[in-house]
Amino acid sequence: MLEERTQMRLLNIALSRMQIFQWSHEMDRDLMVIDPRYFEYLGIPTKDYTMTTKEFMGYLHPDDVDNVIGALASQLGGNLNESLIPYRLRRQDGTWEWFEVQSTYVGQLADAPFRVIGICMSTQKYKDTEARLNEALQEAQRSDQLKSMFLANMSHKIRTPLNAIVGFSTLLASEEAELSREEISEFSNLIEKNSETLTVLISDILDLSKIESNTMEFSIQHVSLNKILADIGKIHKMNMPDGVEMILDMPEQELWIDTDPMRLGQVVNNLINNAVKFTHEGHICLGYHQSGSETIELFLRDTGTGISEEVLSHVFERFFKENAFVQGTGLGLPICKNIVEHLNGTIGVTSKEGEGTCFTVTLPLVAS
Repeated sequence: MLEERTQMRLLNIALSRMQIFQWSHEMDRDLMVIDPRYFEYLGIPTKDYTMTTKEFMGYLHPDDVDNVIGALASQLGGNLNESLIPYRLRRQDGTWEWFEVQSTYVGQLADAPFRVIGICMSTQKYKDTEARLNEALQEAQRSDQLKSMFLANMSHKIRTPLNAIVGFSTLLASEEAELSREEISEFSNLIEKNSETLTVLISDILDLSKIESNTMEFSIQHVSLNKILADIGKIHKMNMPDGVEMILDMPEQELWIDTDPMRLGQVVNNLINNAVKFTHEGHICLGYHQSGSETIELFLRDTGTGISEEVLSHVFERFFKENAFVQGTGLGLPICKNIVEHLNGTIGVTSKEGEGTCFTVTLPLVAS
């Protein structure tokens, strides 16, 4: 007797950990007798841990009723089938949960079973895991496709400014070329512009390599946020396109934070450069405000073309570019996101097509 109770206790522990529930169907009363834990687990009210077939059908997902009831009717008709039947059941809170049921019968009266018994098991966690794995697989495949496209285009992107640098440098160095001052100035400007483009390309590629190998270095210092943003703003004010104004919006009182000034500057410069590409008139506003006693929120607002809702959810993905004809690698924003997260912060974006975009960066005041 003690051995039987021990085995029963061990069985109950195993069933409880796996969300497996026993049940039986009494044919004479058309009544399903189910493990009490089943009702507790689903939050279904009950008086005696039983329900009729009709009551059970009321909890089934409409798309699964025919399959489950057909299988049960077949069992009750004496056709033994011990295969697993998947179905969804409505919990008391209104959500659907996946189960699998397996049954057999004991006893036989004429051509019909005397009693049908079985077990049902919640498979929701496996379904959730499967969904996450499928989502991760799709994301990996998409990332791989974008990366392949990126690598295919990168040689062209590097060759374009490099060819310009080599070509105009050769012309300037040629003794045979009779160049006017205007031509020399124009060629020099083109060399400088393409050199900057090439530097950005190489820098983004190197940063991506550091991110993927987790070797990007950070140096946390106690620095003035006002000074960092003011210095960045001064530089960009001189380089704004015609018709676009650079605005600084900061509290007068100086604020000191613990951060990496070089990496934070990289993020802000990248966001401003990105805004310049899509803002042809109006302004670009850089600033910050304290969002609490422990955090600050940087913001960069522009009056540019804005971003569509479809594109908005992808802007921080690697190799993604909204507009293939706009200069850039598609790595700037993903690199910004990685840097901000290393600084224990978050980055987000809101936008409306035709009205502009606003990037926000939330950072802790004190390094943790």
